[in-house]
Amino acid sequence: MLKKALPILSEKFGDDQELDLEIEFRRPRVTFGKTERDMFGTVTLKFGVKIAGDMNYVFYDEIDIYVEGDMSIDQEVFIGSIETLSASKAKLSDTTRTTPIYDTLNMSEEEYTAFWEFTDGSTKRW
Repeated sequence: MLKKALPILSEKFGDDQELDLEIEFRRPRVTFGKTERDMFGTVTLKFGVKIAGDMNYVFYDEIDIYVEGDMSIDQEVFIGSIETLSASKAKLSDTTRTTPIYDTLNMSEEEYTAFWEFTDGSTKRW
């Protein structure tokens, strides 16, 4: 999935390069009973890629995730359904940016746009 989201990684380092992926969820919030859905939640995803064994990022960005859905319990089984899932550039950083917050890949605006198109398509598929 990472190769599809960021094909520039395999172009730059090859398909066999081992990478470290760092993911951190910042400020997760879940609210119940405030909308027509049973719950909604938000979180900022800090997303960084490093070459394995290296301390420096080659790609770093922050993504705001919004999810809205319904839940129920039927015969002691929790059932949940996601009705809305979206991802966008994190509001705590510059949302008008045309490249990642940080990268050493010299990612072009077109490549960054393709990353967001992949991300948007993934949220729709999920």
